[in-house]
Amino acid sequence: MKKINLILTLTLFTCLTLFFTSCSWFANEVSDKIIEKSKEKEEVKGVPYTPGTKLTPLNREKKIELTKRINWEVKIPAGYSEMTVSELNAIEQKGEEAMRQAGESPAKSSRTVYAAKKADGKNSLITTLVPYNVLTDGLFSSIVTDSKMGIEQTYKAAGMPFNAVQNTIKIDDLTWNRIQVTIYTDATKSQVLMLQNIYMALLENQVCSITASTTNIADNLLLTSAINNSKFR
Repeated sequence: MKKINLILTLTLFTCLTLFFTSCSWFANEVSDKIIEKSKEKEEVKGVPYTPGTKLTPLNREKKIELTKRINWEVKIPAGYSEMTVSELNAIEQKGEEAMRQAGESPAKSSRTVYAAKKADGKNSLITTLVPYNVLTDGLFSSIVTDSKMGIEQTYKAAGMPFNAVQNTIKIDDLTWNRIQVTIYTDATKSQVLMLQNIYMALLENQVCSITASTTNIADNLLLTSAINNSKFR
């Protein structure tokens, strides 16, 4: 797998380790954790959201420097707080361990420019930049396609039931490639475990990836709406 695709895969594993307390989350263990949570609270529902649910208001706008000429202006939903360096390092280490279990060797050339998680510790927003060179990395369009394939191969190897689709979306004046992944609790695909939206764009000589991982439709709507309505100035 190419360097940039490895970085994206590591980011996805990092988001998953926010959900689980250890990196041993293969299919049979996922089922066990769902059962354990069901005993603590009411029965786990794949999508605990109804149309009448009131959405949480947005916080103040956040300005994040992506390149010397481009800042990302986004309103982060209420309840999210920035991860500390130690928190992010600990989570990334678990993600790397999970990648090795899936037969991949993590690459170490990305830069995390912003990382936040909700108070529940399961929903997250992670933004990374990876140096890009067309001579060594190939066409950007191929990177996006290969990234989707890499995601599919990784989750298949981990025994995670999922669906993945690829499309494009224009945000402000930039066109982003978006990979939408739905991860399920079991092979029946009747209960959603996690929703992931991965936005990818070429910013000057870097590939920017914005990964929003949520556990329910309400949080997914809030986070993706914040991204879709953000500005790049």
